[in-house]
Amino acid sequence: MADFEIRIEGMDELIKLLDSLARLDPVKAAIQAAGEYLAGKMREYPPASEANQPGSRQWYQRGYGTKWITRSGAVHGIATSEDLQHSWTQAIADDGLTSIVGTNVSYAPYVQDRDEQAWFHKARGWITAQDTVEAEGDFVVNLIARSIEDEIEKAAGG
Repeated sequence: MADFEIRIEGMDELIKLLDSLARLDPVKAAIQAAGEYLAGKMREYPPASEANQPGSRQWYQRGYGTKWITRSGAVHGIATSEDLQHSWTQAIADDGLTSIVGTNVSYAPYVQDRDEQAWFHKARGWITAQDTVEAEGDFVVNLIARSIEDEIEKAAGG
């Protein structure tokens, strides 16, 4: 999937200040919470569509894979699902100052990447990672900024 990030300008200077005051733990917790929040947003599926409903000759069952009905009326299928919904995770790097959100599902780009998303996933309302960052970026930045402001205020004796 395409790389994307939310970068807060001036973080290096703030980190030095907070580090000198030994108050980075709350900021690191906010960064982790922001990553968990974004991963949670990526786990939100659109409503099931006709493509997920039995009744036609072939459908996709979420959490399983493709199923079909044979001429004799028997249901068969191939378990191809890699469970995209639950695969979105968050990891911490840079000693807690970076939160990495991602998935290792092989078909994720065709479902949730703006540049590679298949037209039928877009038509059915699948949100992309880039759309999520754009929609939630201000919230995430504010969450982290509030934790920084709180620690600066505590350090100043407020």
